[in-house]
Amino acid sequence: MAKSNLLVFRVSIDDHIFALKIFRFYDHHDVISCDIVALNAVMPQVIINQLDPFYSECRAYGRLEETDNKHLAVQCYGYVFLDQATEAHLAERYYDRWHRTRATKGRPLRAIVKEYIDSNDREPFTPKMFPQMRRDVVALNSLGIVVWDLRADNYCAGRIIDFSQARTVPHMELDFSLKDVYSHWTQVQCCLNDYFAFDEIIDDWNDDHPNRVYYGPRFFPNRRFGFRLRNKSRYYGRKFGLEDIKVVATYYD
Repeated sequence: MAKSNLLVFRVSIDDHIFALKIFRFYDHHDVISCDIVALNAVMPQVIINQLDPFYSECRAYGRLEETDNKHLAVQCYGYVFLDQATEAHLAERYYDRWHRTRATKGRPLRAIVKEYIDSNDREPFTPKMFPQMRRDVVALNSLGIVVWDLRADNYCAGRIIDFSQARTVPHMELDFSLKDVYSHWTQVQCCLNDYFAFDEIIDDWNDDHPNRVYYGPRFFPNRRFGFRLRNKSRYYGRKFGLEDIKVVATYYD
């Protein structure tokens, strides 16, 4: 499977099957707004360390390991650097556009080894899984991990399989002291991102399965219900009035 920032292979290591995710390289201009770069308030290497998809995965899984919460996502068994022979084989058979720059020239390809789940045999989720999935999102945010790219494709059997765009503390988008870099509201939006995205997953499910509509817990009031109200002020007040209790990602322990 190929994405814009990585390739995923089914591999055998010591007679066990794993998923191997190989990442391309990024320059700091690729992963952050030019306006932020122009401020010179954050060093380019800090930007890479916090937003490069490989480091995003490593930081999120490191946080899960640190807090003994590895059950909140598919298992990750560590990272590996691929040698030149392996890279040459990949170039011949699959892919060779790793986007190296002068700064990354000569560096080995980076990859992480994960639990392999055959997605052809399993749905991303079922409605029965939504309550636990919601609790997992709350738990991740309380640890200081914002998944960010929360969508159906990044679930398998109700478990999160991708952290390549995650924001994990300490992170500039979750640091209220960096007022010169991000506005307070921008950082609040970062904290709320997973909640809105999770509700979108439910809405999309309901749109695609009119005979299996899910009416269980969500983070914000149902948008269809809100849009049908004559007086929408209560709906929008409820939807956007949860700032103080929803920015838990910035108040990790």
